[in-house]
Amino acid sequence: MNVDQLIAQKAGGIESLRIAWETAFRYSGDSLKDDESLFFLANRIANPSSLMALADSISQDDPSLATESPREQLLSYSNESDYDPTQWIEAMDVLLTRLQQLSRSSSYSRLLGYIACAAEYGSQNHMPHSLKELVSRMIDRYGIESS
Repeated sequence: MNVDQLIAQKAGGIESLRIAWETAFRYSGDSLKDDESLFFLANRIANPSSLMALADSISQDDPSLATESPREQLLSYSNESDYDPTQWIEAMDVLLTRLQQLSRSSSYSRLLGYIACAAEYGSQNHMPHSLKELVSRMIDRYGIESS
């Protein structure tokens, strides 16, 4: 699947959504079209504004410090938890949306750390909630710092 096909799929035939997704991909830069990890994440993000926020978050991390791509980082965190990559991306979408509502942003590594904390809490306490619900509850209870 290429970017145009992904945009068409996400838009579901709705012209305004197609425009929003095209804008999000264009905003996110040319690397989004070529970088496997960004395409992997973009394919699973629920809304265009979260995709733009995700690109901003990834760009806040110092690339010289990263030993893994954003996709590999997410998969590493997921593999160390009781939650699969799709659940991690859903939780990230919740986190990005909440940050946008607060007019804040955070680096990708901080987002992953926040989700990891929620995942660990949920696993240790045998919580029956989805990871995105745990993240949402954690934000409601403890808030979130931006970078």
